[in-house]
Amino acid sequence: MKGTDAAFDWNIRAGLPQANVEGRGRFSRNDEGMRVDIAVLEAAQGEMGIRLAAPGAILLPNSGAVEIPGLRLAARPAGNLTVSGRWGPERADIRVALAALPASLVNMFAPEPRLSGTVVGEARITGPTSAPEVNATLNGTGLRAEAPWSRGWPAATLRVEAQRAGNGAVRASAALRMGSMVTLDARAELPQGPGAEAPLSASLSGRPTSSRC
Repeated sequence: MKGTDAAFDWNIRAGLPQANVEGRGRFSRNDEGMRVDIAVLEAAQGEMGIRLAAPGAILLPNSGAVEIPGLRLAARPAGNLTVSGRWGPERADIRVALAALPASLVNMFAPEPRLSGTVVGEARITGPTSAPEVNATLNGTGLRAEAPWSRGWPAATLRVEAQRAGNGAVRASAALRMGSMVTLDARAELPQGPGAEAPLSASLSGRPTSSRC
């Protein structure tokens, strides 16, 4: 870091087990609050990675809020992720969107099995910060796992939906389709929210519709 308490340039470079991380930018402070400008941010492992597509900023006004005017991250080999919105001091409105992300990005953290396919999704957090509501969807297409046990399997599609109500209740559902081979549907509800002794209701339905041969 180089500068003063009111404004300084920052630089990060780290080699982690999962990826090499690099970033640089500037921190500044004035009568209205603090600001973190991000000029470069990248995490990479071999041919895969994710980087800041354009310079962005995170604002920390004196109110105690966190404001993200818009951060767009580009994935390698394809796809992008955008984050925008505001958290606090009393209410939240944050949007996260995934566009055409390759499923292989998971292999940055779990090398096996090798994955392929495309994922899109979105999430929105709204309401009071003391009891936020969350709505999220995730869709995967052309999903495959390269492993001996999956040889000959057709590509799969996956849709996941999750909601958190303001009172903490959580509900989620998932639908997996693998050509004419597998049809699975799962649902789960935590009416009192997560907890070691929280009540849980769940169901799984579906069946393999044909053999691998």
